[in-house]
Amino acid sequence: MFRALCAASALAGCVVHGLSLGVQSHWPHGEPYASVGGEAVLSLARKLGATMHRTCFSAADVAAGSATAAAAAVFVANATRGGAELLVTLYCDPACDEQITATATPRQAYAGCEQYAHAVASSPALRDVAVWELGNELDQRCLVDATGAPCRDPSTPECKTRGDKPSDYDTAKFEIVAAQLKGLRDGLARAGDRRRTAVGTAGALHYGFLDRLRADFVDLDWNVTAWHWYSWMGNIDACALGGGAPVDVLRRVAGFGRPVWITELGHTAGSKPSVGGESAQAAYLRDELARLKALSTQAPYALLDAVFVYELLDESQLAPSGEAYYGLASVAEQGRLRLKPAFDAVRDAFPRQFLRAFGLGGDLDAEQRRRGSAGRSDGGGGVLRRKRGVSHVVEGSN
Repeated sequence: MFRALCAASALAGCVVHGLSLGVQSHWPHGEPYASVGGEAVLSLARKLGATMHRTCFSAADVAAGSATAAAAAVFVANATRGGAELLVTLYCDPACDEQITATATPRQAYAGCEQYAHAVASSPALRDVAVWELGNELDQRCLVDATGAPCRDPSTPECKTRGDKPSDYDTAKFEIVAAQLKGLRDGLARAGDRRRTAVGTAGALHYGFLDRLRADFVDLDWNVTAWHWYSWMGNIDACALGGGAPVDVLRRVAGFGRPVWITELGHTAGSKPSVGGESAQAAYLRDELARLKALSTQAPYALLDAVFVYELLDESQLAPSGEAYYGLASVAEQGRLRLKPAFDAVRDAFPRQFLRAFGLGGDLDAEQRRRGSAGRSDGGGGVLRRKRGVSHVVEGSN
């Protein structure tokens, strides 16, 4: 955020620090995050060099007096103590999920999301959260193809050229989604919460969704524009999905006048063997992060402020879906965390953030001498992490 503010300020002596690296996890929801544990998740994120962390909490996760609220408080405190900025996405709650969009009236959708946001923002466990993201890919809940049929998967041929026009969104469903967004905003306000908010889309050409939000609901504002980008979408500064001249999506999104955070960046289907496996995932992330870092130094893209890699761990239980393979690491036998080649590709793209994450300053040569000896060796080239008496060994790079 500081880089974008600095670039916009024109103040003498203002230093631009560069693109920030974040990572997505799904702690405390689902496997393998629940069994690996919050401490090991944060340790791995620090090893990656991420200075920002994206996750989600439901109202039940932070219910007063619950064990889950206590665990959430520890997770948030450890993350911020370790120097990470937390982005919490408000979507993983039954009162405000995709099912509500499909069945509720706008008034019901508003009420459910307002209560959810109020509960989460009122929780002492989450007092150190930096930014709230209002929903996740809500645009996909109302995007339609040329026939008016729902676009459940925007990467399909009939849908991937859609989303750039406000008319690409079903009016009735858009009103429900907009009610959810306003409910989230108002729930935060009722809790007296003044933290920054992010609003965004599933990426591709879906800026038409934000155009419509601005036109139809002028009182809905946000501080950060969130965008997703996956390999099937092509180049973010020359996207050819529209079928005509390439579109500079990044410049178009920056036109909303807010810092831009790419809150999900990934190789489509991750390291699934049918899409090239682990080497293809690593190559895409290495090249795309280099592209984004270069773009962020150019004036038209000065608002590009952060990029979050999707995601930290494989979710193997989702196989054979490509959703199972997005992790930068996987859980092997006996709880060992195996680092995939993509982990090295991401970490090596942000070496100075890797140093800051460990409080090592800016001496890259000195850090090269330290690498391999940091942490507690397990004798096999890994770093030993302990959670509740169970050893989690990070295998792979040092």
